Amino acid sequence: MRIGELGYKPKDYLVRSEDGFCELKLVDGFCLFYDRTTKLCTIYDHRPAGCKYYPITYHWTKRKCVLDHDCPSKDTTTKQEIRKVCHRVRRLVETLVQEARHGDSPC
Repeated sequence: MRIGELGYKPKDYLVRSEDGFCELKLVDGFCLFYDRTTKLCTIYDHRPAGCKYYPITYHWTKRKCVLDHDCPSKDTTTKQEIRKVCHRVRRLVETLVQEARHGDSPC
């Protein structure tokens, strides 16, 4: 199930970054769907693919998967986990780049 199927409209939860990508809205520096009281994602079972792979990200210029060093759980992610999902993370980023270039993104 996608976020929109939960009743949200893209304008409710997405913003366009300066480089043309859609990003989840932040509220006081936190994802819109992050509950600061419970410290849980309110749409966890329906979160976007990028959130599922996080803190593994794709470094576009280096052409490799890396960890977001700002993430508190980065130390719990193994090199084996990075290798296991890197092809999916890379494919996701390539899709997002194409959408941004062609204006096909939903925000």
